[in-house]
Amino acid sequence: MNDCTRVSRREFMILAATFGPASCRIMTATPPQQGGLRSVNADQALRELLDGNHRFTSGNRMTPRGRPEDFLALTHGQFPEAVVVSCADSRVPPEILFDVGVGDIFVVRVAGNVIGGAGVSVKGSIEYAVAELNVPLILVLGHSGCGAVKSAIKHIDDRDSLLGAIRGLLSPA
Repeated sequence: MNDCTRVSRREFMILAATFGPASCRIMTATPPQQGGLRSVNADQALRELLDGNHRFTSGNRMTPRGRPEDFLALTHGQFPEAVVVSCADSRVPPEILFDVGVGDIFVVRVAGNVIGGAGVSVKGSIEYAVAELNVPLILVLGHSGCGAVKSAIKHIDDRDSLLGAIRGLLSPA
């Protein structure tokens, strides 16, 4: 286990946006202990995500907990340590970027990692993870070159209308 330097949430967002390095310990998917109390707090979960991102950026992915027996161990419940709201872009899968295994993070993916305009399904998923699964950390993961963001800016600049449900997703709040 490596020692962690305390990283602010602002520093984390900068690191996550650039996929920069950090050093911490590996996240584990263990059930809550002692009557439903979490085994990690938000700061610990954040440090563990940073460690996984460091493994990813340095090319040393471990790809933990991905064997069939790891899935079987979670059949009676899940105990994720963070909610990651991520863009639906196929180039930014949080499980790979943070080098985590099954059960470690609760991922909500929507184009442009939009929460407000995405509707009750997205907000409800986040609330479910916090209220029912006792997840201590919510992370909104943005990325460069996001097509949804570029599209929203283009349509706003061009003052044209968006089609169908995309209008609600990309319209400014």
